[in-house]
Parts: sequence; structure tokens; C-alpha cells
Amino acid sequence: EMCIWNVTNGRCMEKATLPYRHTAICYYHCSFRMTGEGWLLCCGEYQDVLIIDAKSLALVHTFTSSQSPDWINCMCIVHSVRIQEDSLLVVSVAGELKVWDLSSSFNNIQERQDVYEKEYKSLDSLNCQTIRFCPYTERLLLVVFSECWKVYDYCDFSLLWTEVSRSGQFFAGGEVLAAYRIIIWTDDGHSYIYQLPYSGLSESIYPADGRVLKETIYPHLLCSTSVQENQSLPFVMGYVNERKEPFYKVLFSGEVSGRITLWRIPDVPISKSDGSPRVIPISTTWTLQDNFDKHHTMSQSIIDHLSGFKDGAGTAIVTSSEYIPSLNQLICGCEDGRIFITQALDAAKARLLESGSLLKAHSVYHRVLKGHYQSVTSLLYPHGLSSKLDQSWMLSGDQDSCVILWDIFAEQILHKFCLEAGPVTSLFMSPENFRVSTYI
Repeated sequence: EMCIWNVTNGRCMEKATLPYRHTAICYYHCSFRMTGEGWLLCCGEYQDVLIIDAKSLALVHTFTSSQSPDWINCMCIVHSVRIQEDSLLVVSVAGELKVWDLSSSFNNIQERQDVYEKEYKSLDSLNCQTIRFCPYTERLLLVVFSECWKVYDYCDFSLLWTEVSRSGQFFAGGEVLAAYRIIIWTDDGHSYIYQLPYSGLSESIYPADGRVLKETIYPHLLCSTSVQENQSLPFVMGYVNERKEPFYKVLFSGEVSGRITLWRIPDVPISKSDGSPRVIPISTTWTLQDNFDKHHTMSQSIIDHLSGFKDGAGTAIVTSSEYIPSLNQLICGCEDGRIFITQALDAAKARLLESGSLLKAHSVYHRVLKGHYQSVTSLLYPHGLSSKLDQSWMLSGDQDSCVILWDIFAEQILHKFCLEAGPVTSLFMSPENFRVSTYI
């Protein structure tokens, strides 16, 4: 299943189920060559690369291999400013580099013709973790494998530099920081910044078999990052280059325990005066539990920060609740008969992450329905069970057998009746295909 989410309110905007298991997705859009929202280029536990419409999630086409079709481990999109062309680079599970020309593929895709790779090369290594293009030089291609990392000349894919991992250590990823400068990280939380020799492009020399360099060119290790003690494995690492001021370069890691650690990478990393690598300290580290421990007095109810405002006094005890994913609404029925309606994610954030002083300054938007005089014991949103019913309807029942049909958008009572049969503990709706039959 694939989903498109609105990251502002947490709502799922679109979803589709396809018979594929994806392991990586790249977004591609070219404003002057294509219409619509662009493509999702997907690879995973299937051969080659799928092209999926980024808005409808419909399968558009497939990039097909003419040589050795196989599962794809890693991929990246290359945009060359110099020649104004886009390409898709992938590395298969067998260590084969393949290149598809995105810029010239539009007509073939529209006409439903096969699109084959234009370049193919065996990299003689397995377990590719990352492939990255250097946009600063448009000449370098970084490929990180679990036991080594390699730098190739993008023009002819000749090998320029290579570095083998230390004993017992495995590489997990890498990124291009600047021209001739890269960062590599390992699966045990270490990372290293290297300065590549400028002369490598002109001094790469190969023996007759073309597999290794005659003379080994060692990149210079500039810096490494300090590692948190007692870290929990496994965890993931990544790199972010901020697009807004102050344009920080940040290396991050996330551990299985929930701890997140950040390192701020200098704009110009330099080694010590004696040439040894400089250690970059941890900028910050925290877990969600740290936030919980910081605020010792936490609300017992997710809407406690609402109940003390102008619509009520004192703390409200929640006796029933209903979550409406399609509206991102949380509805809470209270012991005093009030019903609160608020944005679900905002309410959760207010309770779990923010202090009381911040809540008063930036109160969460909410509405209050008043109509019950006893504890609200049950809630039901009919549209969530049948799309034929009005989205604005909501039913509530209380301790005194009273049932109310609400218009939650207009905040009005549509109908109210009493059963005189004790507390309304649950509200249900009959199935759509349910019919009442009379037998004689």
C-alpha cells in the first residue's frame, strides 16, 4: 500500500494498493517537459524501476533492463545543469550500475513503448547502500557499499578512488558535502569526512584488466564525529543540508530506543594542525522520554488544557471519545455533559510536547457542544461506517438515557430523545445491506 499524506494535519490524501513491495522512492518532476504532479520512481523486491503517478498513485510505466534484469538496491536522480539533462542511476543487488535517460523517455512512455537503460557497468561490489551524484563538479559519483566506498568519473564511469572498511565495521551510507569533499557513515554510528585529491581526475591509471588502480590514491581524512556512549542498535543515519538560513549542514542518527542525535557539520571541515582528524562533537541529543521527564506535571486528559478556558471551568473528565481520521477531529464526551471537538494532532501535541505556559499563549482551536446534563457515555460518527450518510452527523448518548443527533459543523442539535432505559453504553449502526423481514 502506498499513501500520500498531508504533513500539516496528518491526513491521508490518497492511497493505492499495488502488488509490489517498495524499498526506495524518488520524486521526479520536470516543469517544462511534463504536466501533472510528477512521478514517483520506485524500486524494491521486483525487477527494475516502476513509474507511478505522484497524484493518483496509478502505475504509469516501467523502466526496463535490457541486460541482467534484477532487483534494485539504490537509486538517485541526476540533474545536469551543464547539459540540461536528467538521468536515473541505479545499482542492482548484483552490483551493476544502470542509467536511464529521463529527459528523452517522455515520448516513449506516452506511447507505451519500452524504455531501456542507456549505460551499463559492473561495479564488482555487492550490498550497495547509497549512490550520490556530485552537483558541484558534475564529474564525481559516490557509491557506498557495505564493505567499501568508491568514487567514479561520471563521464565514463571509470574508478577514481576507493576505500575499504575497517575490520568488523560496515558502511551504511554517505553524502557529497562539497566539491571533492564527502561524508561516510557506518552501521555502528561513526562517520568520517574525507577530502578527495583534486588530481584524481587526471591521474587515474588502470592496469590491463581495468579492475584496480596501479597507484593507490588515499583520500585525506579531515574529521570524524564523536559517538554517544551506550547507544542502542540498530539505528539509522542521514544528512540534511538546510535550504533556509542559517543553512546548517546536519548529520543525524535515530536509535531504536527513540534517541535522536545531531551533529552540525562545519562549512569547511579541517583537520588538526598535525594532520590528524578533528573530532566533531555532538550538537544535541534527546528522546521523547526526555520531554516527558522535563514536564513532571502532565495533564491526565488530552483535553485538560481546553476545559479551563472560557467555555468551562475546572478539569473535565473524559468519559467517551471518537476519532475521525477524515476530518482530523478528536471528539471527547465529558462527565459534566460537555462535548469537546478539537484538531486531533494539535491536541496530542499540546498534551505531550508543550508546557502549560505555551498552551495559554497559543491555545488549541476547539469547539464545545452543550446539550447533555449527565455524563456523555458513548459517541458514534455514522459517516465513518457508511459514506452514504452526512459527514456532519454525530450521535451521542449519556448516563440518563438521552441520545442526541448533532450537526458538528453547525454545532446544532438536529434531534434529541430519551429512552428511559438506563445509561447509553454503546451506539451501533446496522450494516448497509441489513433488511428487516417479517415471517408468519
